Amino acid sequence: MSVELKKFRQLMKNSYTGTVDGELQQLSIDEVNSYVSNAVGNRKLSNSEVETAIQVAMQNVAAGADPADELKTVQDVQDAQ
Repeated sequence: MSVELKKFRQLMKNSYTGTVDGELQQLSIDEVNSYVSNAVGNRKLSNSEVETAIQVAMQNVAAGADPADELKTVQDVQDAQ
């Protein structure tokens, strides 16, 4: 078990008192949203061709393509820049 998972489970033991009926998921979403809203720096890729290649690769992986092949395709787009 990862250290992060152990810390998360300990946090949940210490602070979560609801039932697992969506409240735990909402707690996680709230935590991520808090982190993202306080993040600093550019969170958007400046190269639209690479961004498009990543989006296509993610769709292909979700449809069953080999992640390594898709990653190579994205890397090829980046290298061509």
